Amino acid sequence: MTSTGGTFAVLGADGSAGKVVDAIGALEAKRIERPPVVQVYDRPHLGTLLAGVGLGGLGVIWLLQALLALRARQEAGR
Repeated sequence: MTSTGGTFAVLGADGSAGKVVDAIGALEAKRIERPPVVQVYDRPHLGTLLAGVGLGGLGVIWLLQALLALRARQEAGR
């Protein structure tokens, strides 16, 4: 760890946690060389489209089924 610039500390009752906190506080804040890259992984456009088409198709089927049932009742009543 130390060969790559890291440190190692065992946290315990000997006060080593305080040493770690002090070491973090002593670090120098500096600007990063390049701005962060914004990455977007969630693009639900296709899923939304498929769900909409599916719900629309379900609505059409329910409407057709209701019309057929209404027609069958009317013919049975004659």
